[in-house]
Amino acid sequence: MEKLLIVFIYTLFAEGIFSQEGDHINGGRFLKTIEYNRTGWIENGYNIENKEDVEQLFYGRYNAPVEFLYDPTVEYCNCYDGPSGFRLLMDSIKKSYILEVKYITNFKEAEEVAGMKYPLSGPPTSTFGSKPGEKPLTSDEKKLLEKQGKERFKNNKEERIRLYNVKGLSFAVSDQFAEKLYNKTVSFIDNFKAKGAIPLIFDGYSVSFRTVVGDELWSLNIHMPKGNAFKMATIYKQILEDAKKNIFEEDKYIRLLNDF
Repeated sequence: MEKLLIVFIYTLFAEGIFSQEGDHINGGRFLKTIEYNRTGWIENGYNIENKEDVEQLFYGRYNAPVEFLYDPTVEYCNCYDGPSGFRLLMDSIKKSYILEVKYITNFKEAEEVAGMKYPLSGPPTSTFGSKPGEKPLTSDEKKLLEKQGKERFKNNKEERIRLYNVKGLSFAVSDQFAEKLYNKTVSFIDNFKAKGAIPLIFDGYSVSFRTVVGDELWSLNIHMPKGNAFKMATIYKQILEDAKKNIFEEDKYIRLLNDF
């Protein structure tokens, strides 16, 4: 990790920061956070408070130097492919870098089973009392139905996570690729800028970029990236999709990152 940071600092002075790389023009909502990487109340504990359940399922309670998540399941998506992602980390035995890929092989099946056990939909409280002779719900009855709905959602989510079958692949990567991927991720998050207004989008996909800089954890989540953010996401998605097919062309990815 120290080596990556040294390379990053050198790159900032030698190549300069690309200030327009993070432009996200009239795209979906985003959230950019900087927080402590480690928690003070657990020995050697990593801060995973803002990580999605599926990210914790993929990688446990650890923050790698680079992490990327692609999630096509936003809002009303009827998807067959679930979230997938990769992370860059050091092989502590061989002292070399590896790219670890994780994805779900039974996403649709798990969603259907969880949906039958814990249905997400229920009658809206506003419909009660609309039929002849039917009494409107009292305030307490509405609160009870809303509570039951939240419990169904929570139980459904936990059931899906339990049912997911996660497959993992690992690729040995060069120091050159590791350093390029780390530097680009840091610069992208650091210089990310959004322009315009949030459009009304109910579907699509989201991407999450995460990196560790010193004692800090930098995260950027974007729904439907646009502009240069879309270009960055496309490169990372290309790496991910190739890896899922057991293909890894390091020279191609370095060239794409250099051209960005």
